[in-house]
Amino acid sequence: MIYEMPVRVRYSETDEEGFVNIHRILDYFQDCCIFQSESLGYPVREERERNRGWFLLAWDVKIDRYPCLGEDLCVLTEPYKMKGFYGYRRFQMTDAEGKCIASADSLWLLMDLAKMLPIRVPQDMTDAYVRDVEDSRSRVKRKLPAEGDWCEADRIVVRKHFLDSNSHVNNTFYAMWAEQCLPDGLRPRGLKIDYRQSAFENDEVVVDRIMEEGKTRCRFRNQDETLLCLVELYE
Repeated sequence: MIYEMPVRVRYSETDEEGFVNIHRILDYFQDCCIFQSESLGYPVREERERNRGWFLLAWDVKIDRYPCLGEDLCVLTEPYKMKGFYGYRRFQMTDAEGKCIASADSLWLLMDLAKMLPIRVPQDMTDAYVRDVEDSRSRVKRKLPAEGDWCEADRIVVRKHFLDSNSHVNNTFYAMWAEQCLPDGLRPRGLKIDYRQSAFENDEVVVDRIMEEGKTRCRFRNQDETLLCLVELYE
């Protein structure tokens, strides 16, 4: 089932050059799937009362161009498969002429928030989200390589404003922190994220970086050396 969310780019969502950065695009995608859940009868608040929540495992994002201040956009999302503990969801962002300017695929895990264990997607949820013919192909590969000659680039203390409804650092902040590791003026054309563990309030997140030809790799770990997330940004 496809869900559409109209957007007009606001000043508060743009950078110093008047463009939307890649982490803001992920914000739009995230909002779109949240609003779809609200419309289908699975609002975040009620799902929390049921001790259920979706955790994002991976992003695979492609950017044709970055939207700018005042643009009218349409963000679309389609959950195309739910199997076992997992949900698969694709996204598109189109401009006023209907041209796709960004797209993404994503992999999600349904969690029991009380036990912090995966739970199978209920059939009623699958029926509500995946109403068309189920797509059996997965277009997002989760695992990114963790090996490399890493150099520390930053340290971030997790404060309350980084947390989401699951009480951990929201997925889009890792994209924002990775963007800060890019050379000035570079706008990536692709992004892959592999989420491994959650970061919580008062954690210290260490950001490591490797610059390679055509891409920047980032690794995020906490104060206990636990691997939290891996990000690759493509030029």
